[in-house]
Amino acid sequence: MILVTKNGFTLIETIIALLIFVVLASFSPLFIKVIRPPAEPAVRLEELQLFFTEIGKEIRSASSIRVANRQLLITNSDGETATYSQYGQIIRKQVKGLGHETWLQSIKRFEPSVTNGIEVHVNIQDISGKHYDRKFFIGHLLYEKILAES
Repeated sequence: MILVTKNGFTLIETIIALLIFVVLASFSPLFIKVIRPPAEPAVRLEELQLFFTEIGKEIRSASSIRVANRQLLITNSDGETATYSQYGQIIRKQVKGLGHETWLQSIKRFEPSVTNGIEVHVNIQDISGKHYDRKFFIGHLLYEKILAES
């Protein structure tokens, strides 16, 4: 009598082994995130530059500017007041107290200030602790102040 032994894998066994390997390999990114959590995103430089550019335009065209409760309130020539404030980890803009327009993300602290009614200082700290400062001079308000003192 001839004895036949099976050596090796059949096609079905190979496909099942490959399927188990693919399923286990698909979970490996999840394990990597658990082992090393992603770093907290800081403020992107392009986003910050755009924020300073746009808020600078609004400051220069403002008819009045004031700060109350760490909020920057900019009133334009039409009498509409835009409020820039920190809301969680973002800086948002609201017009007439309405809306929710996100202007900057990943923010830990937003501190605007106005000096002598002619200089606006914006101090921002991102969630990684880096500080960003910018000063804006309000030229037309300075001119009006000089004329009023004359």
